[in-house]
Amino acid sequence: MSSATRRERAARRAEGAEIARRLRHAAIGLACSKATEFSPLIGRYELLAAKVALLALWPDQDRLQVYEDAVCAYRRTRKYRPLAEEYESFREAFVRGAQPTRG
Repeated sequence: MSSATRRERAARRAEGAEIARRLRHAAIGLACSKATEFSPLIGRYELLAAKVALLALWPDQDRLQVYEDAVCAYRRTRKYRPLAEEYESFREAFVRGAQPTRG
C-alpha cells in the first residue's frame, strides 16, 4: 500500500471518528436537556455513533469501548433493546468480514 493510500485511509478514519464523536455528543446533549431528555433520537444517535465508530476505529477496542458501552446499555430496557441487538448484529457481520489493516 502506498504512503498516499495510507494517509488517505488515516484521514478517513479520523473523519469517521469525528463523526462518531459528534453523534454521541448530540445524543448526550439531547439527554441533558429537559425539553428533549426522552427523545427517541437519543438512542438512534448512540446506535449510529457506535456503528460509525466501529467502521472508523476497528480494531482499536479501547477507543470503541465508550460507544459500545453506550449503545449496549439499551439492552436493559425492553423498549430500546432492539437498538442494542441491531448494533450487535451489525458488529458481528462487520467483524466477520473485516481484516485488521495496518496504518
